[in-house]
Amino acid sequence: MKYIPLIILTVFWLMSCNPEPEATSWTLQSPDGDLKMTVYLAGDNDQLKYRVEDVSGDEAEIVIKPSALSIETETQAFKGNFEVQQIFAPTTIDETYSVVTGKQSVIRNHAQEQRLVFTNVDGALLEVVMRVYNHGVAFRYRFPEGAEEYTVINESTEFGIPTQGVAWIQPYDEVTTYTPAYERYFQNAIPIGMPSANKEGFCFPALFRASTHYILLSEADLDGSYFGSHLQPEAPNGVYQIRMPEESEAMNTGPAEATMSVPFETPWRVIMISKDLGDIIESDMVRSLNEPNQLEDISWIKPGRASWSWWSDHASSRSARSMRAFVDLAAEMGWEYSLIDANWNTIEGDSVKQLVDYANSQDVGILMWYNSGGPHNEVPEQPRDIMNDPEKRRAEFQKLQEWGVKGIKVDFFQSDKPHIIQQYQDIIEDAAEYEIMVNFHGCTI
Repeated sequence: MKYIPLIILTVFWLMSCNPEPEATSWTLQSPDGDLKMTVYLAGDNDQLKYRVEDVSGDEAEIVIKPSALSIETETQAFKGNFEVQQIFAPTTIDETYSVVTGKQSVIRNHAQEQRLVFTNVDGALLEVVMRVYNHGVAFRYRFPEGAEEYTVINESTEFGIPTQGVAWIQPYDEVTTYTPAYERYFQNAIPIGMPSANKEGFCFPALFRASTHYILLSEADLDGSYFGSHLQPEAPNGVYQIRMPEESEAMNTGPAEATMSVPFETPWRVIMISKDLGDIIESDMVRSLNEPNQLEDISWIKPGRASWSWWSDHASSRSARSMRAFVDLAAEMGWEYSLIDANWNTIEGDSVKQLVDYANSQDVGILMWYNSGGPHNEVPEQPRDIMNDPEKRRAEFQKLQEWGVKGIKVDFFQSDKPHIIQQYQDIIEDAAEYEIMVNFHGCTI
């Protein structure tokens, strides 16, 4: 009888280590075998969850605690009571590609990927695609079929960060005339799980040092069919959760919800992981998760340095004389470009065309500033009401190409709603047709 308490204690200890028995689970490992992501059905209601472990040592270390996979549309809730429909075999992704600029010129995209298909209580299909890299994991939802159109009204994806550590994280802006703009300071080494001081929550990317691991949260492959995400202000026990754009963003124009025709995929949820911060800094994981370049000719894309007057003199961009001085500075320094910032369309003295001609004669490329609005902002800086109008925008790009302007800077988007994300896409596609480079300022990541 003296052994019975020991047996009872042992059983209790085992139960406390695994409070959510996994009836069904699927595990995918990184190419080097050191990182492991497990998706599983948990509890009596078969909730879909995932966790991430570092298995490089003698004992596995939990890097991402059990976290919910959950998304809701106007007609379907994908929160629990899942049934398995189809499990695809894991596949290996191993490719290399070149880029014009970045951390390295040739990037290797190497990961394991697996697709899991479930149905909810109504029989609606939801697919989870997971991908595991040597220094991170990514996953997304995919709606393979069902209704012709889905409107996503809530995504409750969780990221369970171990609480032993600190976070470097930027508060998301409240809505004002000039915000949100992703221009606030990151909070420095705050406790993991500490709530945001404002109701709008936190931005991506978010960096954590949790015990022995660095963890960075972000997203990838965002297009105009979905909203840009940020994080809820509360993170109880280190569990951060997706938050949609604020309804009042973009002067209350456009819905925050995402409406798409099936099949469609959400953006990737990205979790970079390493004990070495250098691996996070050097990572090209987000780039590799994005769609490949669609342009056949990229010879005109030439990133470079630019002289810029606005930082020290806001009135300078209205004066051709001031702008000529900054063109001369770029030429003297061997810089490739000079940026003419806001309100250049009211320039005094030489015409803007003459200024561009002068810069070209000095072998300095001109970049021009534009307001992105439109009805989605009331910022007065000009030129405005061009980049939001397809016909005006394309006519402007044609004119800039004829002048020899090399690129544009577009500012004050002030929202992550789907129609604003689509505007980013539209500007890029139209600019590419006229071989105009683009810099987005104060914008979503």
